[in-house]
Amino acid sequence: MSIRHRDTSRGRVYDVRYRGPDGREISRTFLTKRDALEFEAQQRTAKSRGTWIDPRGSKITVRELGAEWLESNPAKRDSTWARDESALRVHVYPDIGDRAIGSLAPVDIRRLVAKWSEDLAPRSVRRIYGALRAALNYAVEVDRLARTPCRGIHLPAVEPVKAIVPDPVQLIELANAIDPDYSAMIWLGAVLGLRWG
Repeated sequence: MSIRHRDTSRGRVYDVRYRGPDGREISRTFLTKRDALEFEAQQRTAKSRGTWIDPRGSKITVRELGAEWLESNPAKRDSTWARDESALRVHVYPDIGDRAIGSLAPVDIRRLVAKWSEDLAPRSVRRIYGALRAALNYAVEVDRLARTPCRGIHLPAVEPVKAIVPDPVQLIELANAIDPDYSAMIWLGAVLGLRWG
């Protein structure tokens, strides 16, 4: 690592040059020597601890990350893939799709959740947030981010669905009320617990 100064039309600036673990050279420019020294110290510490993240990796957009994340799991069921892709395309990309993932902070995610909560049911908000969180967790796993901005996010409470279970008298009335061709389905569903799927 090295720090060199150079004079520009706006005054003196300081370039920090260093190599990543892959050997590629990276440089950052600072207006003050103090900021340059502080950054250099942070990079040295991160490298020695094994927690160094290439800052260029966090420059991809949320849209690019979403596509990469969706392609990263070929074992995902088609219906799950379609649900996650739709959640990102319809609800996430219009707001932050063109932002670099490294520019996102927890406050940005909180704003998104608040916006979704105005128009969508709590279960839908949780499903959309789950897709975004999974994509950003993937960015952490592949060393594009040091940590996810999905921290301390409070989601809307989901009211439990109350199941209505008919008693035997109601079951008989229901089976008698529908077309005789379909009454067997009532008995099969109630007695055996079969699902429509």
